[in-house]
Amino acid sequence: MLKSINKSFVKVISFDATNTLFKLKVSPGFIYSSVGKDFGLSLNAKDIDLRFRDHFNALEKELPCYGYNKCGPKRWWNEIVYRCCNLEINETSKEFAGTLYNELSTSKYYTLINDKTPEILKYLKDNGYKLVIVSNSDSRLRSVLPQLLGDNFFDDYFISSELGISKPDHGVFSMLCQRLSCSPRDILHIGDSLVKDYQCIIDFGGQGLLLNNSNDQISINSLNNLYYINKSK
Repeated sequence: MLKSINKSFVKVISFDATNTLFKLKVSPGFIYSSVGKDFGLSLNAKDIDLRFRDHFNALEKELPCYGYNKCGPKRWWNEIVYRCCNLEINETSKEFAGTLYNELSTSKYYTLINDKTPEILKYLKDNGYKLVIVSNSDSRLRSVLPQLLGDNFFDDYFISSELGISKPDHGVFSMLCQRLSCSPRDILHIGDSLVKDYQCIIDFGGQGLLLNNSNDQISINSLNNLYYINKSK
């Protein structure tokens, strides 16, 4: 287990959030179309899902890091809703988009990928590791994660909408080192993206693991494997 990791160096364990610790229960299109009914909107979930990634990527180029220092996350996500649903901006669509933003600020539409995540995080904390989140997401993580986990296990959050930096820019890990007074080699980062998570931390000089990747040398198939990190240090 964890053969590629030099366990003796690890002091800080950082986690990506979405699709690493938790995921949506249903697709964005399903959520948008379901909530839209309350506003008299007839929306096609499949069409929204087909458009979602393209609109997300396009707006991320126009307004990086969820509109950092410009429009901010709420207006950024409202724009995603307007584009994906082909909506004109009016009072109804504004209220609809605002409701979606607020509902997705809670754990309602999310689920933990591993039900044992809370006890795994507690085990790591009890064994002296600092735990942090490093995520290309927005500040709603600060409310969603504690709701899902039943507690706040994290010493700090490094969120792209708050920092103006997103992975794979390893400047985010530079900020982590400054705040936590650690060196790159002290960090073990775990995520689901080869480029944004694994390669980013490796290029920075830290250690990384991919979750559910086919490369057995650099991946784990479950967060349960982290129970082995404190053994044979």
